[in-house]
Amino acid sequence: NAEMTAAVIGKADLREANLEGANLRGANWSKAIMCNTILPNVETNNRNCD
Repeated sequence: NAEMTAAVIGKADLREANLEGANLRGANWSKAIMCNTILPNVETNNRNCD
């Protein structure tokens, strides 16, 4: 889908998707991306990867 496509383009797009709450939608791909990508906000990453 469009969100997945945007998220895999680059870290800037991934950060944007995260700020829009993509990590709260419960999508498996979102959690997998968040947990396997080094983000500038480590606290956000940790919450997504419990």
